[in-house]
Amino acid sequence: MYPVDPNDARAADSDRQRVAELLGEALAAGRLTSEEHEERLRVAFAAKTMGQLKAITYDLPAAADAPAAPKRLGALFSKILHGGPMSLPPVVAVRSLFGAAYFNLSHAEFSGNSVDIDARCLFGKIVITVPASARVEDDGTAIFGKRSLPSTPAESAGGPLIRIHGKSIFGKITVWRAGTKRPDFHPWNPADWQNR
Repeated sequence: MYPVDPNDARAADSDRQRVAELLGEALAAGRLTSEEHEERLRVAFAAKTMGQLKAITYDLPAAADAPAAPKRLGALFSKILHGGPMSLPPVVAVRSLFGAAYFNLSHAEFSGNSVDIDARCLFGKIVITVPASARVEDDGTAIFGKRSLPSTPAESAGGPLIRIHGKSIFGKITVWRAGTKRPDFHPWNPADWQNR
């Protein structure tokens, strides 16, 4: 059996998805124009080898060089629901690329009573549920998109501090307080009941 050049190794669906997420982040950060992103994304989904994937990411910062987030959630052309009791690290990354990510923190345990959420959305939606006592700060931006915070104040002082960063491009990032009606809540959707 002859050794295979790493560039000739067959790419898996997970490899194509990872590259698609990297391209989405590059677009959100302004490293790629929308035309460059569209062309590279087309090549990524058609790629058969690792070399073809490397050819469209060679000039982008490697994921290994970027600050690592201890927890990372991502929805790529899909919908994810994440919630329940959990221990949160200081930093969480949430990504939505043509998908919907629902992140419920109402039963989470906060490290140091705060968390920084790097939320980046491209043609998708991110919905973050925060505890009733949480304080929320948002310094992110929106380009042809929408960002919204809870309309009601924290129920009590001393609750966790949730800082939200990132960018929404042609997408929506919504933060709502547990115990109140979510703006996009659909009573006929069983998945929304599970996330409520």
